[in-house]
Amino acid sequence: MKKIIFLVLLVFFACTRPATKGDFEGTIRIDTPNGDSLFADITVTGNSYRLDFSDTESGYLIVDKDKGVSFNVFPEESSFVKLTPANPFYDPVFAWEKSANAFPPVFKGDTTINGLTAKHYAYGDRRAKVYEKWVSLELDFPIIQIFYAEGKKGTMRLTDISSNTKGGEYLSIPDNFKEKKSQVEMARQAMQAELSGPAVTEQMEFDFPFGFRIAEGAKITIPLSTKWNESVMLINHLPDTAAFTLRIYNMQELLSEEKQILPKANTSFSPKVPDEATSMVIEMSRGKLKLHGERERQGNEEDPIERDYFISGGKRTFWLNPSRSVNITLVGDSQDSEITNLVYRVTDRDGVKEENLTLKDGQTKKLTFGTGAKSFVCGIERGGGLVVMIRQ
Repeated sequence: MKKIIFLVLLVFFACTRPATKGDFEGTIRIDTPNGDSLFADITVTGNSYRLDFSDTESGYLIVDKDKGVSFNVFPEESSFVKLTPANPFYDPVFAWEKSANAFPPVFKGDTTINGLTAKHYAYGDRRAKVYEKWVSLELDFPIIQIFYAEGKKGTMRLTDISSNTKGGEYLSIPDNFKEKKSQVEMARQAMQAELSGPAVTEQMEFDFPFGFRIAEGAKITIPLSTKWNESVMLINHLPDTAAFTLRIYNMQELLSEEKQILPKANTSFSPKVPDEATSMVIEMSRGKLKLHGERERQGNEEDPIERDYFISGGKRTFWLNPSRSVNITLVGDSQDSEITNLVYRVTDRDGVKEENLTLKDGQTKKLTFGTGAKSFVCGIERGGGLVVMIRQ
């Protein structure tokens, strides 16, 4: 009997490998300085690792530090996003350490954590600690990290450590998965478009609705009407400071004048306009801004024309009076002279009619429908801008 038990234990220990450097699994728990808790299973092979997030919508992340690239993989979509070191989500396990690289690490001593020998390092200066880590000698991997920010701290712990039981394909992307752009990359491209895109730099008059870039030297007059609820917004999409002067008039009388500064990207300003105002003038003195203008009917005021303006990704449903025929005008309106690809759908007594259109900048498409039309849905799939005018 003792011989049988001995043989069973011998087989068990022969099949069980200890976790070693570049060859282990575990669980990562992150408690952020904001109080959020995140969990992920981690598999390490060589100088690469995979994180499987408990939030399945986030997919999983493969980090290949030898090649300097990582992939956020979404199995349900059969897609992946390629991330470079410039992306803040490229290497989340070592992101805190990277942010503290301005401070030299100070060795604080050896300790034992869950049976593993760990070296303790601290980063910071005489005023405060910024970051600490405990690195396992057996794994050559941090098993505890602490990040300090604005009086708060976040922790990252590696637990439930065991040997790697996954095959090499576990850190590869299936061949049939397709690549898509990351949000950071799309934001970078949008920023580049704003930096390089044309802008109005002279005196012009804009009629609602509109959407243009304006830059230093532009002087924009916008007529206002009491028949409409009208809104204007100026947005700085660039990291540089933008400045302008806003004047509001009632006929020739100046009602107000104010100078505004939008100091950085994603700052905006929307002026409050008194009911008696008949126009506003925006004069740019620095930088580049995106100027948007929208309007909708005021109360029960009747107007034969309804207008709207939207850009790529925009979509709207217009509700129609089925007792009247309807004339719709679509105008490609892109300051970048791009082609606007759009789709519209009309619902009437015969069902749903749908068509895809491509309009160049300034190109017009007129649509006419008889009585019975109940709704008109229009959306831009990509590129450009669009003005929609509906008359019933």
